Formats: sequence, structure tokens, C-alpha cells
Amino acid sequence: MVYRENVHVIVCLTAVSHDRRNRGPKAERYWPRAGETDQLDKDLHVKNLDSVDKQDQTVYRHFDVWNPSDTTSDKRRKVLLVHYQGWPDHGVPTTTDDLRGILYKIRAWKSEQLEQQQQPLDFGPMVVHCSAGCGRTGTFCVVDTALSILEHAKYPYLAPSPSGGSLNASQTEDQVQKSDGYDWEGDSDIIHEALSSFRNERMLMVQTAPQYGFCYKAVQDLCQV
Repeated sequence: MVYRENVHVIVCLTAVSHDRRNRGPKAERYWPRAGETDQLDKDLHVKNLDSVDKQDQTVYRHFDVWNPSDTTSDKRRKVLLVHYQGWPDHGVPTTTDDLRGILYKIRAWKSEQLEQQQQPLDFGPMVVHCSAGCGRTGTFCVVDTALSILEHAKYPYLAPSPSGGSLNASQTEDQVQKSDGYDWEGDSDIIHEALSSFRNERMLMVQTAPQYGFCYKAVQDLCQV
């Protein structure tokens, strides 16, 4: 799926089991160990470019994915796997810091890839999963979608990243309203709208009230208020 759909970013929001007899973490490690290459689905190759296997709460793993028999492409695809193990099942993190850091990291990594390419790069969709693919996955997708909407509309009050710089170019409110015509005074709720859209496809997206509240808190923290 990752190769076929031109995926460049995978977000794993659950811990994994290193022993198939221990199913507590609710997920399997589906990527090769540091420095190793796995051959999957006959011709598909996945190489882990990292030198060590980290066990941090948030781990950023880097891969090359390629198919030697695919005559339509002769390049290895760069894939970023974000592995966040600090999100409790059916719950929410104590702060939005980790989630916001992940969103910044994904966008920074994409910018780096674009700078390194000599031609336009299509990233394709992002794959997001937890264990059931509903609560944590839905919460992440809603926040990421809301942020993407604010970026597209050039919302002038997005907070700077921890490493400096902002998610989009700094503009005054007047410049933003003149350039895109977005109705900042309207009563639309982009979080509710995003969740409603996701639930048309998967009805259990965002399972609990705390997760729904976390969506608003995360977007609030992504903005300068």
C-alpha cells in the first residue's frame, strides 16, 4: 500500500510488541531493524537507514523503499516513520507538546525533501494508525487536517516552531484576508467539520470526549493566542 499509493510519511501512535507472545502493545514491528533491509511482497525492498534502534517516546525512523522490477520509477523513495509511544489507548497525552512537535517535524522533513529534489515531488497521502485505527488515529488526523486548513488559508497567528520559524510565511491579518478571502469572522468550526468528514468514512474516528477536547486544545496551542 505504501509503495502503490506513493506514501512518504507513516505515523504509528502505539507501542509495538517485540515478542509475538506478548500482545499487550497491540501492534507488531513491521519495519526492518536499524541498518537492515527486508524484502517484502516478492520484489519490494525496505531498508532502515538508521544506525541504531531507538526506544524514545517519539522515534523518527528513516527508510528507503524501492521495487527493482518497477520500470516506471528508478528511484528509491524516502519514507519517514514517526513512532509515538506516549499516547495511552482511549486517552490523551497530558500535554499537546509531543503532538505539536510531530506535526512540525513532518512538515520540516517534507520541506527538506523538496529542497533536495531537482523536480516537483508528490508526497501522496499520509498513513496514520494506532491499534484499532479510531481513537488516537482520528484525533491525530483531525488536528493535522485543521492545521493544514489554517496553513492553506494562511492564518496569521500560527505559533512558531520550537526550533524557530513558523509554519507559514508571516503576514498581517489584512494581507491574509485580501489574499485568500477567508471569512475569519464566520462561525464555522473546522475541527467539527473535519471530524464529521472523517466519520462519513469511519464512524468511530475520535472515540472519547477527552480526545475531542484534545483536538481543540492542540489547535489552540498551535496558534498564538
